[in-house]
Amino acid sequence: MMKLAAASCLLLLLASCQQASREDYVATVRHGLTVIPASTQIESLIGPADHFITHYGFGKQPLTWNTEVFFKGGYCLTMQVDVTVDYSKNQVVAVNSTPKFYLKEFKEIEVRSGGQMAGTFKRQREFDVTEWNQIVAAGGDFAAIGFPIEDATVKHFDQWAADVRAARIDVRKPSP
Repeated sequence: MMKLAAASCLLLLLASCQQASREDYVATVRHGLTVIPASTQIESLIGPADHFITHYGFGKQPLTWNTEVFFKGGYCLTMQVDVTVDYSKNQVVAVNSTPKFYLKEFKEIEVRSGGQMAGTFKRQREFDVTEWNQIVAAGGDFAAIGFPIEDATVKHFDQWAADVRAARIDVRKPSP
């Protein structure tokens, strides 16, 4: 039910964009992957990630670019950066801020009545591009910034991640 509602909201969002179609959105996000290095670094170091633009098609700029990955059975890394989109070219034409990163380790995920889920964090950390570059230099080892990561087995984590991702449009960088 939650997946259906989220998917409906995303489709409504795309339908309400006078000029922006689903294809325009995908093209814009694919272009963004070529100009936001941290997004592709996240995929190279951690694995497949979601890339999406908050408030795409609503005209107000800058917009928020998001790259988010769920990994190791209990972790979520989100990178956000402000961008300007040229809707006529389906391109991210400017990166207006430095990326911010949010790393969360889940303690537990509770499934409530009606199938709703709620998570609590064991620990979380916000960091900047300087610390991200330390992680990149360490081959993806978050211990480089004092946040060692181990394989986790948080009950319901995979279900929670799948529910969060269900309404997102899967956009991958095209192969060269």
